[in-house]
Parts: sequence; C-alpha cells; structure tokens
Amino acid sequence: MSDLVLSRLRLAVAQRSFRYVSRSHAGVLPGLALACGLAGLALPTQAGVYQLYASTLVNASSFVPLPGDVDYHALRLDYLNQPQARSLQRLDDEAHAGGGSASARFLGQMGMLKAYASASYPYCCVDGRALLNGYANASVGAGFYDTLSVWGAGLAVGTPVSYTVTMRIDGTLSEPDFEMGGYLSGYGQALVRLIDLTTREEVWDRWYADQDDPGLYSLTLNTQVGREIAIGASLDVGAYVSAYATTGRWVEADFYSSAHFNLTPSVQGLNTTGSSGFDFAPAPSSQVAEPATASLLLAGLGLMGWLRTRRVVRQPGSPTA
Repeated sequence: MSDLVLSRLRLAVAQRSFRYVSRSHAGVLPGLALACGLAGLALPTQAGVYQLYASTLVNASSFVPLPGDVDYHALRLDYLNQPQARSLQRLDDEAHAGGGSASARFLGQMGMLKAYASASYPYCCVDGRALLNGYANASVGAGFYDTLSVWGAGLAVGTPVSYTVTMRIDGTLSEPDFEMGGYLSGYGQALVRLIDLTTREEVWDRWYADQDDPGLYSLTLNTQVGREIAIGASLDVGAYVSAYATTGRWVEADFYSSAHFNLTPSVQGLNTTGSSGFDFAPAPSSQVAEPATASLLLAGLGLMGWLRTRRVVRQPGSPTA
C-alpha cells in the first residue's frame, strides 16, 4: 500500500473520530455531566442539585513524513453540588505537531459560559506530491444547571406565575467554516432549557452559529408558587483542519464573549437564586460604571461645564476673558 493511500486512510479515521468527539461535547465527563452532554442537556429531576462542567480537547497529529508525531491533551472540570460552581473557572490548552497547532479555552461559572477553539495545519502537497499528511482539531464543551424554589413576593402556594430565561450570545466562525469532504470545519452551538420539576413541563431552544444571528433569545415557563424549577445551559465549539483542505489553512470558533443566562420572574420579588447560591436575576441597569467608562463620563461633563462657562463669558455685556 502506498504512503499516499495509507495517509488518506489514517486521515479518514481521524475525521470520524473528530465528528464523534464533536457530538460528545469534546470529551467524556462522569456522572450527571455525561448525561447532560449526550442526552441534550438532561436536567436533574430533584431539587437542591447544581453543577458546572467543562472539557477541552486539543490535538495535532502528523502522519507524513514518517515516523509522525502526535500531541494530544484533554482537560476537564466537574463541580457537582460544590461551591466552585459559583466562582469563575478556567481551562486553557494547546497542542503542536508536524506544523499543525490547536488551541482551546473555557471560562465560566453559573450563568455564564465562554469558549474558544482554533486549529491550523499546513497544506499537504507540492506539484501533486503529498509531502505532508495530518490534521489538527480543538473543541470545548461546557454547561451548567441549577434548581430554584418558586416562592416570594408574598404570594400563596399555588399562585400561577412564570419565569423567563434570557440567553445573550455573541461569537464568530472564521470563513470558510466548512469544506466538502470534511477536510475543514468549524462549529458553535448553545442550548438553554427550563423545566418544572413537578409537572415535567419544559421549554428549550438551541442556537447554531451557522444558522442563527447573535443577540438575545428568551423562553418563558409557566409554573406555580411552591414548586421547583430547573435551569440548564450548554455551549459547544470546535475547529478542525487537515493537510488536504484546499479552502483554508486555519479555522476559528470564537465565542469567548458569550454566553450569559438570566432569569426574570413574572412578579417582582419572586426568588431567582438557585440551590448553588447564584442569583440569576439580570444585573441592575443602574450598575456602577467601569473605571474607563467613568473617566469618559467625567471628561464629558467637564467639557460641557467648560463650554457653558465660555458661553456665559461671551454673553453681551459680560466682561471678556
């Protein structure tokens, strides 16, 4: 069997492996996290449960020239009913081999998920001859879920109420993000879900980077005071490129500025804090400005005051400056 044929067989196996990893949320997580990833974010069936989980995979593999080289890493975190789920967590990894490289990053906590993946690999051929063969890929899979008791606002048990979850998502896929034959691909997708743990009624929405616009998306769940509800969300991104790709040498899925998830009840004063202790209520619009923003506001106010002073000085009958 020629080296070229053998190389293409190895590449086909690698592509099948990458597609499986993509469907499995970039890795295998234990316990409930595995159920969430493979079952489309299956939420817990009992109150008092919360979890933050994430995994990254980076791989750069070279088959030709021989003997080849492989640089593969997989990282994960899984905080089930642990306080770390409430604080910011991070995963960062890179792989390099045969001129190819891969990078994966995760940043998140309850109510926020950010992910980034990129991959690059040199072109295989010169004058019709395959001098290189290999591929690089990176993927990130992350999610959280939490449970909340429906109470507050002085409402009696059994009072009909509702909760609206808002997903704010932003990100980009490099162009091109797909090549026929599977030699180059990139993806980004998010999922959000609310469920009434008493009636099992649920609402959910899935967002795809190659089909949907970035922005705000919302869902509303009807429930009653005295019940328990669950909120869950996931974000998955990935990038893959092989030596045989002809439309590009680099793929990037950049969703490191998203996604944020908030809960708004139909009646002000209803509980928005989950079993984790995280408050899913939107941040107040009157939040304190960041230092850079505050500096700009002060500078603007100073300029307005100076202009007003100049106008007063120039009024008829006033002393000149």
